[in-house]
Amino acid sequence: MPLLIAGEGKDKEKIEKLIKKLNLEKEVSLIGKIVGREKLTYFQKARVVVVPSRYETGCIVINECLLLKKAIVAFNNPVIVEQSQNQAVYAESFNIDDLTEKLIYAWENASKIAKKITYQKLPSWDEAAKMQEDFYLKVIGRTR
Repeated sequence: MPLLIAGEGKDKEKIEKLIKKLNLEKEVSLIGKIVGREKLTYFQKARVVVVPSRYETGCIVINECLLLKKAIVAFNNPVIVEQSQNQAVYAESFNIDDLTEKLIYAWENASKIAKKITYQKLPSWDEAAKMQEDFYLKVIGRTR
């Protein structure tokens, strides 16, 4: 299976040079930013999706992959763990060797991981705002 790297980033040239240096042009492709149906098509065909962000504060890719029951590999950061509903394979933050190990594990166990994924609907913005308001009212000793 080829490795497809989607998205845009500041290290694009560095990655292109590394791919050439390691003679991996046949195995690794930088496909750039993908959206809409094209993104859905790539995700549907994917065996594993890696979210390598170290500082992510929210990532729609995680929700999309959970809905499609795709194995996810990500760094262990609190926001990613919460958003992935504790259903990804987590590597120690900033540890590329551990990320590599977890990716190999997920690749070898993708179907087993996917079968265990359940997507829990999260509250809408309005529902979350009401829950927050109820919490504040409770703190100050009031109710609706």
